[in-house]
Amino acid sequence: MAALDMLNAKRREEKLPAAGRCRLFANFAKDYLAMASTRAKKPGTLENKTQALSRWTGHLGGFRFDAIKTPIIKGYVEKRQSEDGCTMRENTTRPRAVALSRLIW
Repeated sequence: MAALDMLNAKRREEKLPAAGRCRLFANFAKDYLAMASTRAKKPGTLENKTQALSRWTGHLGGFRFDAIKTPIIKGYVEKRQSEDGCTMRENTTRPRAVALSRLIW
């Protein structure tokens, strides 16, 4: 009973995670691009983010956030790095960066 009382107290204080399913990546991408803070970015930055989100959505669009795991991301990174036209930058031995973490920030 004490555990149930604690959960009810947290619910009243709105300290519990939102009920329901995690959102789809495609829905997040659409909402992110519609945010005022995103639209206020420089035109070149906004274009880059739009293109990158479009590519990621093509790969992750049907996945819910809680289902996106490392193998799925690594698969996309490997796919992008093996595409035709993916060249190494001058003076570096690293292939193209395809980091999801840099996409949004």
